[in-house]
Amino acid sequence: MKNLFLSLFLFIGLQSFAQQEKPLVQFSGVIYDVDSNSIVPYVTIRNISDNGKSSTANYKGYFSFIVLEGDSIIFSSVGYKKLELVIP
Repeated sequence: MKNLFLSLFLFIGLQSFAQQEKPLVQFSGVIYDVDSNSIVPYVTIRNISDNGKSSTANYKGYFSFIVLEGDSIIFSSVGYKKLELVIP
């Protein structure tokens, strides 16, 4: 199985809502294949900390969505190992 590599960009929200204990984070990046350094399109991205809410990277491997600090994210694509990441 091939491995995924993520080029990630994290932006911590400066404003937080009174109901939330953890700050919001704009989570975005580009997904690459580690071996060939090529872009992996249409990767499924699932936030298991938020009732399995999911998103998909576009045809250029780019994704962007809002998460909370400490959320666990799983990246999966056919032919690749799943990758789990915890938002710092």
